[in-house]
Amino acid sequence: MNPKLVLVLLCASLCAAMPAFAKTVLPDACGDDKAQFDVKTEEGQPAPAPPPAGKAQVIFIDDDSVKTSGFSFTTFRYGMDGAWVGANKGNSYFVLTVDPGVHHL
Repeated sequence: MNPKLVLVLLCASLCAAMPAFAKTVLPDACGDDKAQFDVKTEEGQPAPAPPPAGKAQVIFIDDDSVKTSGFSFTTFRYGMDGAWVGANKGNSYFVLTVDPGVHHL
């Protein structure tokens, strides 16, 4: 069989499968894919305080000094246990206080 024809058929089959894959990209820990966040950052924000007694703390950090792609200041959404819990943009962080135990991020 002609190698070019095989390549075209392979690409066509992958393109046909892409919409089905795109609908299931987000894991169960995330919320609705249409959710939008307007991230506001503050200069000189102090370090987070320790969690209250009997609670756990998750700190989400976005260090923009480490370039992972050509896109800078991309908003990153974070989901936990089936819902969005917040977002980061640029050099920022946010703190989430939760009950101790197993959580899915």
